[in-house]
This record gives sequence, C-alpha cells and structure tokens, in this order.
Amino acid sequence: MVPSLNAIHEFMAQENVVIITDNSDPKNYCSSLKDKLQRCGYVVKYIRPSLDDFDEEGRCLCVHKLPASFSALIIDLNPGAASIIMDEAIIKGIDHVWLLQKSYNSILREKAADNQINLIFNQNILNYLEIPKSIHRLYVNYEKYAVAGVTRK
Repeated sequence: MVPSLNAIHEFMAQENVVIITDNSDPKNYCSSLKDKLQRCGYVVKYIRPSLDDFDEEGRCLCVHKLPASFSALIIDLNPGAASIIMDEAIIKGIDHVWLLQKSYNSILREKAADNQINLIFNQNILNYLEIPKSIHRLYVNYEKYAVAGVTRK
C-alpha cells in the first residue's frame, strides 16, 4: 500500500509541522528538512526527545505539550519510539503523520488506519517541497470546485 497523492497533498497543506528525531548531527536529513520546510513557509518545531521528556507511564511529554496549532508530525525514530509518539499524536489530535524510512513498520500503519490518521510512508518529503505551497492550494481548490463540479453532473 502506497500513500495516495491526495494524502500527501493533505499533509503538505498543514502549516505547522513538528519534526521528532533522535539524531543530533546538525547536518542530518531532519535538520535539512527543517530548514527546507521553513524556507517554504511552514512553521516548524524541531524536537529531539531525551529521557526527561517521558513520564513514569511512558508518555512523551514533548508531544503532549505541543500547542494545538500543530497538526502534522514527521517522525524519525525507531519503530518502538515512533509507536509511543504515534500514541501521543492520537491523544493530542494530530491527524497527519509522515514516517521517515527508519520509523515505518506495519504495526504503525495499522495503528494509523484504526485512528483515521493520514499516514505517509515510503516517500521522500523533500520531493514534495519543491512545489510551492501556493500551487498546493491551487490544486486543492481545483479538486474542491472543478473536479467536484464535474462529478455532480
């Protein structure tokens, strides 16, 4: 199962994105991704969780404390940690999640499907940042009005 282009467009339409990674190298993929997202007009919160970010029950406090305006999450963690983050995203009401390559497994895909999460995986997000957000908005409006109008007739 490959995410649909529509699912990718829905993710890219979010304006506030959280990146959660365990990599501290300033030249890593997520750091470059953060810079590229910001240049494309997104508000980005970059989180590298530490042991202090988890409570006694295993909840990730850094996700729990996010402002409600953040509706999209990019996860670059091992699948076990990504599962904890996904649980917190579900509780928080974040419904757009992009799993980077090392994070993906079928259990997370099932968890996303069970909770109506728009899940993207096996795709390089940088490929979709080359298109300006204004074009994404035009595409969404086209789908909403032109395509919907054709199918109603």
